[in-house]
Amino acid sequence: MAGQCSEARLPGTLVDEPTSHLDFLDHYLSTNDAPSGGVDEQQAISTYLAQPRQRLQDVSKEIRDLEDRLADLQRRRAPIVTHIQKYRVISSFIRRLPDDIIREIFRRCLSTERYPVAHVAEAPLLLTIVCKRWREIVLHMPELWSKAHIIVNSFEAIQLSPDDIDDKHREFYTTIKAEEDRKYAFLRTYLGRAGSLPLYLSIHDDFSFSTPAPMVTSSAMKWLLSLLPRIKSIRWDAKPDAAKYLGTFPAEAFSELEELKTRWWDSYGVRLGGELPPLFLAPKLRDVEFWGSPTRLPKPLRWNQLTGLSMHSKWGASYNDAPDIPFVVELLSACSKLQTLTITLKGLQSTTSNNTSLVPRGADTHQLSLPLTSLWSLRLYFWGDIDGFLRMLYVPKLSELCLRGYDTCPGSSTSLPAFVDSHSYCLSSIERLDIIAQGYPHLTLVNCLEQLPCLRHFVILDPPTTYRQSEYVDEEDWIGFCGDLLVRMTPRKPEINLSSNDLDGVTITSLRGFPCLCPFIQRFDFYECDNYRLNRHLTLDTVVRFVAGKWDVSQQYPDLVSRLRYITVPTRTLPEKKVLRGLKEWQEKAGLVVKIAHQFIDVSRRFPTFEDDQD
Repeated sequence: MAGQCSEARLPGTLVDEPTSHLDFLDHYLSTNDAPSGGVDEQQAISTYLAQPRQRLQDVSKEIRDLEDRLADLQRRRAPIVTHIQKYRVISSFIRRLPDDIIREIFRRCLSTERYPVAHVAEAPLLLTIVCKRWREIVLHMPELWSKAHIIVNSFEAIQLSPDDIDDKHREFYTTIKAEEDRKYAFLRTYLGRAGSLPLYLSIHDDFSFSTPAPMVTSSAMKWLLSLLPRIKSIRWDAKPDAAKYLGTFPAEAFSELEELKTRWWDSYGVRLGGELPPLFLAPKLRDVEFWGSPTRLPKPLRWNQLTGLSMHSKWGASYNDAPDIPFVVELLSACSKLQTLTITLKGLQSTTSNNTSLVPRGADTHQLSLPLTSLWSLRLYFWGDIDGFLRMLYVPKLSELCLRGYDTCPGSSTSLPAFVDSHSYCLSSIERLDIIAQGYPHLTLVNCLEQLPCLRHFVILDPPTTYRQSEYVDEEDWIGFCGDLLVRMTPRKPEINLSSNDLDGVTITSLRGFPCLCPFIQRFDFYECDNYRLNRHLTLDTVVRFVAGKWDVSQQYPDLVSRLRYITVPTRTLPEKKVLRGLKEWQEKAGLVVKIAHQFIDVSRRFPTFEDDQD
């Protein structure tokens, strides 16, 4: 038995013979020296490797045999799987669903953020190519086809006579005409499936080519505008000629229109000194968003029913391109039911002007109040001084406030303090604030935030500027955002000089034990364009302490401090990977959403687009 054990080969051993006769070569394995024994040593190595080489050949052959066997099994398996799958689909769950359940699923396939694109890669067209049953169900659901983003050419070229055109241009016009006919037929088929339901359309005008031939309104555009009595929503970046053509329709032609979102500059006279076209006077209009700078209002302006208004100056606009305060006051006087307002305006050049200069010509100078009793969202983009305009507003239901001044010198803005001083009646209801930081001295900003006890969402922007501040200045001289603001917003646990046995009956009902700024903040968004500003830029340590403090104190005192749910920090100030690693703990245990704000050219001019999320 002992002899059998001594002869047993250990697992992994390649040869059966003992290797003691090669021990004299062991030192060569750890060096680069060549054997010095001549032919004898070379012969010994070759003899020793003969058996391992044979074993290698045997193992390789066994691997090839197994691979051939596996390939054969895979070939035999494939038809079996296909056969089983063919009969499994008969009893699939989706086949057993009743039609009404499938219809509800199809309704939820449509996007809630935009209108569906009329393309085969997106519902509802995508649903028509799955199977015959689905196609039949989708084609009999007109509500799926009543909302669409469509592409049309507003104009088409007139076919010239053969004498006026060469073969090359004739082929070009033929191709264009065939493409237009195809789009027109597709458009009629798609919207025709909506039956008689109201339509909600997002229109992209694809007319862009230039041609010497005369242009006329396209057949697709004429047919589309014939549906105006059914259209409830239009989102359209109209080309100048198309806008002019659309402006020829009277307001009564848009009898069902409730939502209008469009760009309307440099067309139909809607520029400085222009007037709104009849399209904007639809009798049932509720929500209007447009980019343009009208300075005259049609009389009478029938916007008493309007609940949403967004009026932006065109991109790259300056002070003189925006409507002035008297025009805006006159406009808002006709919109008493507004709930949301986003507007670009130019204020006064001098801060010493009184409110009288803000009242439209012919208006009663004693009635300086502008009541907007239903307004809950106010977003103002402005040049100059608008303090007097802010004091005129009466907004008892306001919960969202945005004040962004474009030409404000660092530390010179007074719009937020003016609003806070004159609207104490609604400060406790404001839950979202959006400002440009560089306009305010640091302590002024702190004092304003102290007056907003229920703030839940704070958006602060620090745009690029040539202004630089010394790192060593007194606190009262700090300008714009600095890390101290986040330190002040970081809650700390209260210090109670009681024994642990006495704490059971203690209930803290105020923040005096652990003072902090804006204790109910749940979302903090900070955007910065400059890299490592000298006015005490945000640091990762400050962010981590802020997040940790909000989480720890909110766990013990949820009625007094809210936990942070969402934070945005700039990537140029805080490296992205370090932020994600530093906040990983709270992402996992608290569900914190961390976003990195990548740099864009000018944060102060970032306008909301039609599809921007405004929550």
